[in-house]
Amino acid sequence: MSASARLGEAPDDKDRLIEEQREALRAYRDLLDIAAHELRNPMTALLLHVEDALRLVPPHEADIVHRLKRIERLIGRTVVRATMLLDASRLNAGTFRPAIEPVDLAEIVRDAVDTHAGQARHAGVSLHLTAPEMIETLSDRWAVEQIVDNLLSNAIKFGAGEPVEIGVAPAGDGSVQITVRDRGVGISPDDQARIFERFERVISARPQGGFGLGLWITRQLVEALGGAILIASAPGEGSTFAVTLPTLPSSTDEHCRP
Repeated sequence: MSASARLGEAPDDKDRLIEEQREALRAYRDLLDIAAHELRNPMTALLLHVEDALRLVPPHEADIVHRLKRIERLIGRTVVRATMLLDASRLNAGTFRPAIEPVDLAEIVRDAVDTHAGQARHAGVSLHLTAPEMIETLSDRWAVEQIVDNLLSNAIKFGAGEPVEIGVAPAGDGSVQITVRDRGVGISPDDQARIFERFERVISARPQGGFGLGLWITRQLVEALGGAILIASAPGEGSTFAVTLPTLPSSTDEHCRP
């Protein structure tokens, strides 16, 4: 006699309950995808309108420029959070597949530094980049961009206004390493053990917003590319995140990202 029969539960009922749970999870993922899209798309359009308005406002209208820039930052944060929700949904559902193509990792890192220049200025952080002219490899451009963006944004946020160093260079074993180092609040050994889990936040001297998904998403993407991510940190001494990616992926089959 089966365990389900001994407990008075018919096998058909058990299968039905399992299917209902699966359907509920599918509905949840669909809802999350829709919510993230519906939030991100209008916010992105609104951000473009604010950027256009900033170009039209005369420089001497300092108060208007200040208010528009504040709106721009708030919209930008909303777009980032919506994107994180969408990324988390896809990774959690196991539907992410790397789209392998030739990429220049040095170019991706330089673009990320340019993209975060405004955030860094607002935080009083200077960005220092060390990168060769070009590092060509096969990888997923979108995934690498997300990895670098998440680590760089994190370093600026928790960097306590100190300089942030970003580097990309070939490693001796034929792989490539991307490093992001800040001199901020640092992370205790206990926190380091859980920092890459979902909904965990870096412990800092002041509250920070966000879902606690950035580093979890980063680790999932790094591993999906066949790489590894390590952290070296101590409270009050800053943090260094090192991402090692293979120069050539374990499989060169191309996949379409959902």
